Amino acid sequence: MKKPKIQIRNRFTGEVIYESEKETIKEVVEEAISKNIDLNNADLRDADLENVDLENANLENANLKNADLRNADLKNVDLRGAVLKNANLFNAILKNVDLRNAILENTDLSFSDLKNVDLRGADLINADLRNIDLENADLENAYYWKTNFKHCKVSEKTMKQLIKLMDLKIV
Repeated sequence: MKKPKIQIRNRFTGEVIYESEKETIKEVVEEAISKNIDLNNADLRDADLENVDLENANLENANLKNADLRNADLKNVDLRGAVLKNANLFNAILKNVDLRNAILENTDLSFSDLKNVDLRGADLINADLRNIDLENADLENAYYWKTNFKHCKVSEKTMKQLIKLMDLKIV
């Protein structure tokens, strides 16, 4: 009997983007990335991707709601418009990631490296950003409420954007 294939489908159309006989969704995703498969619009809800290497992947508009991305390597990944609501990105590497207009509501990004990340227009409601490196991050027009920024490392540029977002005046 032939082993069933694990499929990655388009979140909007349901069309198969990639399929493999690998054992886990993590292995299928890594295989797709190694073959330069474009995972734009991929439906990866609830995926166990702990310790995954997605460096340079295109996950624009992907659905990663509730995904486990702890300790993942996401350097240079395109996550514009991605849904990462309730995702776990604890201790992940997100250097140079494009998260413009991404939904990061209730997402755990604590202890992650977000140097040079683009968060313009991102939804950070109730996100956990404790102990992260936001050096040179772009937060223009990001939306946050009850977001935990405790012990963040930020550059002067990022600090000015945070102050502007909070509508604070320094006197």
